[in-house]
Amino acid sequence: MDIFKNADIVGMDILTQAPPKEKRLKPILVDVSNLKGVDRVVAEIGNEIVEFGYKNGLEKCYFIDTNGRKVGYVVSDENLECNITNLLKRLDKNKKYIQIHNHFDDVTISLNDVYTFVKHKNIEKMIVVSEKFIYEIKKTNKTKKIKYNRDVFVRVTKKFIKIFAKKYGIILSRKNLKKVYIVANYILSKRLGYEFNITRKNNNR
Repeated sequence: MDIFKNADIVGMDILTQAPPKEKRLKPILVDVSNLKGVDRVVAEIGNEIVEFGYKNGLEKCYFIDTNGRKVGYVVSDENLECNITNLLKRLDKNKKYIQIHNHFDDVTISLNDVYTFVKHKNIEKMIVVSEKFIYEIKKTNKTKKIKYNRDVFVRVTKKFIKIFAKKYGIILSRKNLKKVYIVANYILSKRLGYEFNITRKNNNR
């Protein structure tokens, strides 16, 4: 939590802003040679989408089932918004799925991502792949349901995080946006009962 010390306090609207643009770094690719099954499929898709993002400046979002079968994918618009409405309609309500997409500048899972993940019970896991990190959220038997619409969820969540930050002396600023998102996910995972994990890619490939 000390990472926020000496930063300027700003409004929690930073949680729904795009990350600051930086010089795009070439992504680290995961070595898939020793992976099998769904783990290999996830890693291969992760490599594909970060390379796609590096070359095209866009996000790419895949859905696969828990056996590794690809359901389909969509590419974002220039505002990095992926319209997954049609993909969601193709999902079997009685099966579980994994959603995988890329983010830039090592930014983790967004509030909108969390809403989609929690709102749709058949999304068992969501994985965000960035240049150097893999962020993962996974449902548990303690994951809570939400009845809010997206706008209300984001507004209530920002208010809760702001209260938490004040209580524990966490200073929030745009320059610390990446870290703010991580703190937000940590808080939400405890509040909503899902697992949140971060893996740093190995650069020895």
